[in-house]
Amino acid sequence: ALSASLESYCNLVRNFARVFACPSPSNIPSAEIESLHRSCPSSLMKLQQDPSSWSYLRIMAGAALKNAIISPPSMMTTATPAISDAEVTQRVIGTPNGAQYALTNGGANTSPGMVEVRMKIMPEASMEVKSILLICLLDEDASVRNMAGSTIASATGRQDVLAISGWPDLMPFLISCLNGERGNAAIDGSLSTLHKLCEDA
Repeated sequence: ALSASLESYCNLVRNFARVFACPSPSNIPSAEIESLHRSCPSSLMKLQQDPSSWSYLRIMAGAALKNAIISPPSMMTTATPAISDAEVTQRVIGTPNGAQYALTNGGANTSPGMVEVRMKIMPEASMEVKSILLICLLDEDASVRNMAGSTIASATGRQDVLAISGWPDLMPFLISCLNGERGNAAIDGSLSTLHKLCEDA
């Protein structure tokens, strides 16, 4: 399971995105380096001895981010009387604290009066993830650009908060990258993402 609560799920998604966007271990805040040293000194030593291994960690973080977005964790919640079986796969409900969940069919094993819900990234976390994904399209590492484009193409069709209709600056950004002012990496990242979006349309 990715997470047991919406808050920790959103934090996890953010951290995946931050690692994905970080170009070098030297950019990691000192507090995080200290935390890594305490929790896993061997990993820190390996990074210090072989900085190139950071590229692999970035791609792994990107893949984890993509999976966390398109296959979010689920939890059980009380069903409301207004929700019919047919609506369970389509409705999105809100809770008093603003949390959003996508309702899914709980199946035969669901307890009476309960439905299974899929967590959805909160708007604040969504804004950060969107910004990071666009930045990663400009990365000098082609693997990072490809992963960012694949994540965008997959996420825009699955997560309401990352859908194209709720991401007004996505297409203008992609088009602006084609004029060459941001360099060849931006052109490649934009074309690759547009291609993936058309494939998934």
